[in-house]
Order: sequence, then structure tokens, then C-alpha cells
Amino acid sequence: MTVHEAPGNFSICCASPAVALNLSNRMNARRLLVSGLALVGFLAPLDASAQSRTFHLDRLDVAGGPDDGVVLVRPKFRKTPNLFAQVGMGYMLNPLKTSTLTADAITLRGSGRGVIEHQVTTTLTFGAQLWDRWQFALTLPFSPYQAGANPAYPQDNDFFTAQSSVVTTSGGWVGDLRADARVLAWRSEDENAAVATQLSIFAPTGNGTTSSFGGDGQVTATALVSGEYKMGDVSVVANTGVNLRPAVRLNDPRKNNGVGVGNEWRWALGAFLPVPAWNLRAGVTIFGQTGLESDDPVVGKTLFTARNSPVEWLAEGRFRFGEKSSWWAGPSVGTMILGGYGAPDFRMTAVIGYRETLGDDLSDLERRRLEEEAARKRRPRIDTDKDGIFDDVDACVLEAEDGEPPDPTDGCPKPKDSDGDGIVDILDKCPTQAEDKDGIEDFDGCPESDYDGDGIEDDDDACPEEPGVQAANPDDNGCPRFIRLEGKQIRILQQVQFKTASADILPVSFPILEEVASVLKIHTRIGRISIEGHTDNRGKPETNRKLSDSRAHSVERWLAQHGVEAVRLEAHGYGQDRPIASNNDDGGRARNRRVEFHILEQAVPTPSGSSGTTGKAPTQPTDTPAPEAKPVQPSAPVPVPTTKKTNEFEFD
Repeated sequence: MTVHEAPGNFSICCASPAVALNLSNRMNARRLLVSGLALVGFLAPLDASAQSRTFHLDRLDVAGGPDDGVVLVRPKFRKTPNLFAQVGMGYMLNPLKTSTLTADAITLRGSGRGVIEHQVTTTLTFGAQLWDRWQFALTLPFSPYQAGANPAYPQDNDFFTAQSSVVTTSGGWVGDLRADARVLAWRSEDENAAVATQLSIFAPTGNGTTSSFGGDGQVTATALVSGEYKMGDVSVVANTGVNLRPAVRLNDPRKNNGVGVGNEWRWALGAFLPVPAWNLRAGVTIFGQTGLESDDPVVGKTLFTARNSPVEWLAEGRFRFGEKSSWWAGPSVGTMILGGYGAPDFRMTAVIGYRETLGDDLSDLERRRLEEEAARKRRPRIDTDKDGIFDDVDACVLEAEDGEPPDPTDGCPKPKDSDGDGIVDILDKCPTQAEDKDGIEDFDGCPESDYDGDGIEDDDDACPEEPGVQAANPDDNGCPRFIRLEGKQIRILQQVQFKTASADILPVSFPILEEVASVLKIHTRIGRISIEGHTDNRGKPETNRKLSDSRAHSVERWLAQHGVEAVRLEAHGYGQDRPIASNNDDGGRARNRRVEFHILEQAVPTPSGSSGTTGKAPTQPTDTPAPEAKPVQPSAPVPVPTTKKTNEFEFD
């Protein structure tokens, strides 16, 4: 018997009958020899020629423009020519998983999670923006460190030697050089929306293009469309495009036992929000892809297959710093959402860049605004009423300023007050009748004799702001019988009565509610009141809460039906949760069964006649003389600046 070595295996055959006669004596030794040689063949290091061809693994092609995101290409261009450079450093955990490369259960059990477990990449970008429309850039990726292990294919299986793919998993590589050409296709007049297109050509460079997942091994291209719309401070950006690349496979994806790549559709969607206080721009992006092949003889189907349709998310922050905010830097982190080749368990990227502007850096809107402001200041300034305040800042061009309060420099004379009550005519409801300053609506400009309209003169009315009835006791004369307006509460002197275990109001309580309605109609400055129902502790807490809520809403409906605006009312039931007395005796329980009216919003009058929120009462205006008004001097023409201020925040 002789042993013949062939690429990838060994063969044994019978040489002569004489050898066969001794076969029984030598069989064990020969079997041991053959097994040993086979094992050596499997364990020996593989030549580079035996390595399978690979492809560009990382699905994130770092964008390098001054205003781009880490993933997103933006249709944003600087108004003046500039040169820029950026360095990016990235790390991925398990970007190529064993389950993506093989479906063999025995192999998966004996292998680690990742074929490429760790990949560190660096990108160097140099570029230029020209004429507010074009951007050209070159980007070179390389990896100083990559580590992993090939799947542990079964070594007693002919399938391994014949078809299983073996790749270079460790070491560094230089990837494909990327050349980008971007052009602005459209921009809205207000610059809130824009569209750009970009063509990227990848040239095979270095040792990463054929066996180390650094490149595709030949010239490839990506055609991309980028759109952006600004909504307030938030900019929404979308990218979509096609990546044209060669068909490459590892193992046999046609039999669902491997992965194949070819032409792909790529997409990304994200948003950016500037945070000026920190010179920061925050952003979040979702991006992914899918293959475009439906039945390729090499890679099989890649369209919307799991191995070819990874999706990731990425959150990023970018800071501006340095003179004219020329430097930028920031980190980003993300993970996969849907698995597939190139989608890592974890991704981290950091970039730092610099932009050198070749001239001024003003937008068209900024330049137009500054030019108009400069032109306005160059125009002759006119003072029609000769009060020393020029017409462009004079609130009363035809009336001379008199230097009197309330504003001695606004260009207007002191407002007219015909009745001399301190309330100017334009705010005085009674400009020919002086306010009587009796403590009742003293800022509406009108005297009051019977403010609440109950037929009792205010001088004799103990409750001048609450409609009441005549009484022999001066302290009760003109006061309502059942309620009192006390601070932030309308206090009722008798309880509102309901049918037992019901929300139906008994007629005996209608007079109480009529007085509440009258007070609300008179006091329009009471904005909102809360009607609150309460019970004692007899019965189940939830039942009590529902009953108190129903009773509060019943009172709310009654008031609304009797002329009180519904928008001023709200109702709540608290059951037995807020007692005001002990529930251990009948008297305390009776006090706890109640309806309360609390004022939530109440405006107080101000000297100007406007309303403010509830608070401290305003004081009367003083007669302190104002300082002498000085004429406003015209300003000298201001030249249009050619550069932005140092460290001015520029993100959007």
C-alpha cells in the first residue's frame, strides 16, 4: 500500500498481492500512520492561498464633513470655501458572528460567538467645500487591531475540506480608499430644507481588500441621496442609496449555510438637536441595509434575508470649540437592532476634526440682515415732532415727548387723565368720573355705590362685593345668608344636602347654591374654582370616593345650568380621605360630610388696568419725578463684518 498526498486530503490504494499477504499483520500500524498524517494535515497552518476571499465588513462608512453626523450625510454646505480634516476611531464587538457564517449545529456548539470578535478601525478624512454647493473628500480606513477565530468545523467531515470557508481573523489591515463627491441639488429659500446627492468611489488599496474584511477587492461605488428638513430647533435627516459591489460568498448561502454579499440598498434616518449652552449637538440615528439579489448563482437570495439585512441605532454628541468654532469632537455609541453581517453587539466611535475657512463664513440670510441693518443706519435720521427722539425709535412720531412718567424716553407725552383719578383715559372705564378709592375695584376708573347690586349702598353694606340681604345687625347688613367669600375659599355656612346614598341635590340647598352662583357672576376675576366632595368613614372607601365625586359633579352641573361658565368649574371627590373632624361621633361625621368651594385662579387688578395672578395687591403709583429725558443720538454706520465672532456657536 502506498500513500499519495493530494491537496487537502490523503489517498490509500493497494500496490500488489504480496502486500496484501502481510496486510493482517500491519493493519493497525498503517491505520495509525494514516490517521496521524491526516491529523497533521488538518492542524497545519493554512497557506494564504487557502484563505477565502472576504468583503468590506463594517456597514458604517463614517461621514467626514464638518456638519455631518457619524452616519448621516447632510445636505449642508458652508457659504465660503473651506478645507477640513477628520480622524475617527471605532470599536466593534462581534461584527461577524459564527451563526452568520454557518448553520451547522455541531460547528456552532464547538465555536465561539464571533468569527470577528473585536475590530478596531481608524478613518482619516481630508476634504474641501466649494461655492456653497460642492464637497469633495478622501477617506482611508485601516485597522490596527482585529481578533477572532474561524468556526470549529468538524474535522472528520469531507464537507469541511471541500467547501467550508476559512478567513483571516486576526491582525491589522488597510481598507479601500473612498472618494466622495457631493453636490447640493435643492435648497429652500428660508434654508430650512435641502437635498443633496453624493457619489462615492471605493478603490482597492492595501492588504485589507481580499482576505481580512477590510475591503471588497475591486472598484465599487455608492450613489446616495440626502434630504434634510428643519422643524424649529430639530433637524431631521434621511439618507438612501445603492451600493454596487461584487458578489462574494463565504460557505454556501444558497443552502442557508453561509453569507453572500452583492449589490445593496442602504438607508439611514436621524435627527439632530443643538444645545447652545454646552456648544453641543446631540443626535440619534437608525441605519441599515438589505441585499438586492433575488437568485444570484453565487450568493443566492440576499433581498430582505436576515443575514443581509442588519439594522443598528447610534446616539452621538458633537462639541464645537476653538477660534470661530473651527474644531469639533464627539463620541457615539450604539448596538444592533436586527442582526446580520457587520452589525455588532456593541459599537463605539469617536471623531475629532478641524475646518479652515478661506474667507468670511456668513450665511446668505445673515449677510442680508447685516447689510439691511447697515443701510438703515446710513439713512438720514428724522425727528418729525422735534422732541429729540428720532422717528425710527419714537413711539409717537407726531406727538412730542414731555419727559413725564410713566416713560419719559418713549417719545410720547404723558397719557391723558381727564378725571384726574390717576387712571389714564385709555384704561379708564369711566374717563369723566373719578374713581372713589373705596377699596372696591379701585383700578377700573369708576366710582361704585352698590357694587354687588343687592340694593344696599356700599357705605352701608358689610359685604359690598357679595350680594346679600338687609339685616338689623350692621355687621350682617348686605351679606349673603349662607356663604362667605374668605381668601381662597367660598365658605358655606350650611351644608349642601343630598338624598341618602345619592348625588341628587335636595331643594332645600338650592338657595345656598344660588348665592354661590351670584358671587361667581359678580366676581369675574375668579378664574376657576374646585368643587370638592367629602364623606365620613362609614362604608367602603372606594364607594365613598365614588359617591363624593358624583355629588361634586352634581353641584358642578347645577351651577353651570344656572349661569356660571362651565370652563370656570371643576369637580373632585375625595371620599373619607380628608376629614376635618373626628369620625368617632355623629357630630364629627356630620361635619365631614360636606361640599367645599376652593378658588384655584383669581386675578387681582393692577394700576395699569390689566389682570395678574393672585398675589400681593399693587401699590398706587407715586408722583416721583422722572429724570430728564435726553435726546437719542444717531449711531454711526456699522460696517458688515467679514467673519463670525470668536467662539460663536454654529451648530444646527
